[in-house]
Amino acid sequence: MIKNPEKYRRESEKERRETLRKLTIKESAEIMEFLLDSELIDSLNFASHLPVCAKLGLKMKKE
Repeated sequence: MIKNPEKYRRESEKERRETLRKLTIKESAEIMEFLLDSELIDSLNFASHLPVCAKLGLKMKKE
């Protein structure tokens, strides 16, 4: 059970950012390629150029 949700969110976000910073370009490209090939991409709504809008589409899906 999470006793302090705000602290948990901060720590999770910090860990996520650190993990992303450690990714190599190849690892990052492989992750993006996997996402683009997955069914997840079909559930997102992109208003413009796919790579440029990927971040916005994922953010909108999260909200």
